Amino acid sequence: QNSNDKSKNTVTSQLKSTQADTLAPEVADFFFAHRLDFATSGILCIPLNRKACQEVWENFETKYTKFYFIAIVSGHVDSEMEVIDIDIGDDTRYKDTSKKMCSFREKMYCKNARRSVTKILVLERGYFNDRPVTKVLLLPLTTNRRHQLRIHCLEIGHAIVGE
Repeated sequence: QNSNDKSKNTVTSQLKSTQADTLAPEVADFFFAHRLDFATSGILCIPLNRKACQEVWENFETKYTKFYFIAIVSGHVDSEMEVIDIDIGDDTRYKDTSKKMCSFREKMYCKNARRSVTKILVLERGYFNDRPVTKVLLLPLTTNRRHQLRIHCLEIGHAIVGE
């Protein structure tokens, strides 16, 4: 494909070219139901027909669908299960960087804070490069909070490894 022809380099064109052998003949197009965490990872949910797309979209819209995340965090988390209820808002110290959110514990810098709740379940404790780490299952109980999981893990003293 010509690198100057950007109009053809879409998710749809890439799926059709890479998945052609696995698609049913009746799949003429893809239906995009949801894009999780658009500004960061951009995970796509792509049903293969219009009816499935409508059902998936309605589940996301009514918040019937829940998102679970697995993360490795620094240190050994003490409790087996924890609910973190810390407001998150805009960090006024960082206007032109990727660090744009903060917890309300930093009240002086945190504006437009909204309630944010995350449930954490410990799956396993261990070591990585001779440092203690914990594998956790994260369930955000509130939605549309940028960097909620990162901020909440940091707030309890267990930053996500690699962040």
